[in-house]
Amino acid sequence: ETIHPKVIVPLGNFACQVLLGKTGITAMRGRCFEKAGITYCPTFHPAAATRDPRRTPLIVEDLKKVRNLF
Repeated sequence: ETIHPKVIVPLGNFACQVLLGKTGITAMRGRCFEKAGITYCPTFHPAAATRDPRRTPLIVEDLKKVRNLF
């Protein structure tokens, strides 16, 4: 609240649950949601990429979408 972010990138299912009240990171990743004037763009937690390297390009793709918001 002090910082007033325009965009927050929740990393993983738990972060989405805490920040958005939703679970299911696989379905939510790649899409952005707005809540209270803040854009949330969830993606997989980086640890997920260490367990399944096929997720790395998906995380990169999601972060490029966030970069393009500016």
